[in-house]
Amino acid sequence: MKFLAHCSFPNAEGIKHIMKSKVIVGENAEMSYVEEHYHSQNGRIFVYPYSRGEIKKGGKFFEEFKLSKGRVGKLKIDYEVKQGENSSCGLLAKIYGKSDDKIEVRESLYLNGSYASGTAKSRIVLADNAFCNVLGEITGNAPYARGLTENEAVNFIVNGLLK
Repeated sequence: MKFLAHCSFPNAEGIKHIMKSKVIVGENAEMSYVEEHYHSQNGRIFVYPYSRGEIKKGGKFFEEFKLSKGRVGKLKIDYEVKQGENSSCGLLAKIYGKSDDKIEVRESLYLNGSYASGTAKSRIVLADNAFCNVLGEITGNAPYARGLTENEAVNFIVNGLLK
């Protein structure tokens, strides 16, 4: 099963966009969820994606969050996935923060089954006074579990060339 979600806020000011999900990927099932945001340039938006997931034996799950158009405002991603035997999970966040945007990302994987594997990756670009705090954590609780957390944040000052 594949999902593609577009969240568009071209003229929004002072709104809260709160997403709460519970995902269960069944035995030997596969699921992909890609969420892409388009925001205005004013940055007065609060986005809070919260997800708790479980992947059963042999299941595969991929989740990607993208926010590169417009201002982030305040973003707080909080994902947690528990994995069974021979399961795999990939979490990916791609975000471009500008001005005084505040970005928090927490991606946690619990490899509870043997041969479970998972990745938690964040790619964040910051301009001006934007701020980010990223926590990628993987806990291996079973034999032959493998995990990778990879966080890249690049900060640069925009001096009139890119806006």
